[in-house]
Amino acid sequence: MNINLFLDYRKISKYIKERVKEYPVYFNIGPGKDPDPITQITLGYDFIQEGWVALIFDTRKNTEVDGEWQSYISHNRIDFPFWRKGFDDIIENKKPLTITFANHKNEIIKKQDEKLIAKVIGEMLCDVLTESQNKGVLAKLPLNDNCLLCIEHHKGLFGWRSQEEDDGGEVLLLEQEIVNVIPKLKLDEQIEYLMIRLDQMAAGENCNMNYHRLEVSAVFEYLENLGSKPVIPLLKLCSKWASRSEWKGDRPSRKITELPMNTIVHYAVWFARDVNTYNGEIKNLLKAIIRKSLKANQKRKFWGTLPYHAAECLHSLDSSYPEPKKGETDNKFKNPKEFL
Repeated sequence: MNINLFLDYRKISKYIKERVKEYPVYFNIGPGKDPDPITQITLGYDFIQEGWVALIFDTRKNTEVDGEWQSYISHNRIDFPFWRKGFDDIIENKKPLTITFANHKNEIIKKQDEKLIAKVIGEMLCDVLTESQNKGVLAKLPLNDNCLLCIEHHKGLFGWRSQEEDDGGEVLLLEQEIVNVIPKLKLDEQIEYLMIRLDQMAAGENCNMNYHRLEVSAVFEYLENLGSKPVIPLLKLCSKWASRSEWKGDRPSRKITELPMNTIVHYAVWFARDVNTYNGEIKNLLKAIIRKSLKANQKRKFWGTLPYHAAECLHSLDSSYPEPKKGETDNKFKNPKEFL
């Protein structure tokens, strides 16, 4: 199946022009009061549940990138059903998706990769919105002097804004999502949304290590309120990252730094331990995490502690497993065979 972003680009550009032309003669369905200047313009989109783009004008005086635009999708969207069909084709029929860009070049996506598709569409939307700004289309609107332009995927797989935030911006954005966006979703969607965010943080996307632990803590504090249901998704996420080293650098070098995934994988197994729910799937996931993390540490002089903590979780949940042991100076997991 083919998604032609060149044609979609033109359709969205035309849609923006129509909305700008109509703005003075209709009641704005968006955050804020109708007569006030526009402080934020968001192009939101999705291709997973449905294919659409929504153009939202925000007139709040103290506007924030808080996901409030998601409350106004239905009145401000145009549909792109082939986006959803193309994504479904990859999942259900294992058929490749061909994406044609505005420069007429093609990219073939052969496997389910939500983040890549979100990035490709999101970058196209960035180009459309900035072109509308550069050509003076948006200047016809009653804009605030510091009007912010935003691109956001419906579930947070991609995000862009026209103004840089300070070092605390990502923490603030995540806290706003937790307060304003996530609670509006169904329980399974809340968990899926947060797993995507944790996966992005583990990969180090837009990661400021000064705030990283605060961000991760904010997510896990929210997950604690959802009971035991996040346990398996968290352990699956942990298993995905378990085959990678937790540290950059190794002895004898003194420069050994923590990688972004480190905090997340440890919080995941501690969450499973503290929730204290156990079944065969949890057991197998913990054993898989131990196996993968053992392999990741095999050639290291200074080990990561994930193998030990996953085994400690297994021991806590299942008394048939012994207490794990680790080296005091090198973190090496001493009794792995008793857990595999």
